[in-house]
Amino acid sequence: MKNKLLIALILSFFLNSCKEEKSVTKNNLEVEHYYSFRDENLYGYEQQKEADGTEKPLLMIQYAGQKDDTYQLFFLTPDNKTINVIECTKPCKFMKQMTFYNGSYISKQYYRVSDKAVVKFAILDAINGKLEKSLAVRGGKNYEVWFGSEIKFNKTN
Repeated sequence: MKNKLLIALILSFFLNSCKEEKSVTKNNLEVEHYYSFRDENLYGYEQQKEADGTEKPLLMIQYAGQKDDTYQLFFLTPDNKTINVIECTKPCKFMKQMTFYNGSYISKQYYRVSDKAVVKFAILDAINGKLEKSLAVRGGKNYEVWFGSEIKFNKTN
């Protein structure tokens, strides 16, 4: 009798711990968001593992905002000197990537957005309203940031 009770308890624990959480799975149609980690207005997206199985660091993306149907996201390199900006227009089949170094415009490239690309999931989060805009603080005042051939700062209320 004790063994049956013990097995029932273990089975119950196992079944309850394996319930699917309403979390972030890319195959789940009821996705709340695709980012795996959030630190204020930084959103961490998991990258595919290396061929040898080594984990890659999270890609920490910030949301610049939206103008009409165009969305902008950006991320900094670890040295905080290079800014990579991703911009696309809904439905985001193609994207533009702009690179800035120490605040100066360096280059622009265009890509097809793969359904498996990390940035695709970040763009979907932006389109679905799951990301908050990042603001730049200058002189104690908040500014929205928008990237073009130069970085523009627009004062917020």
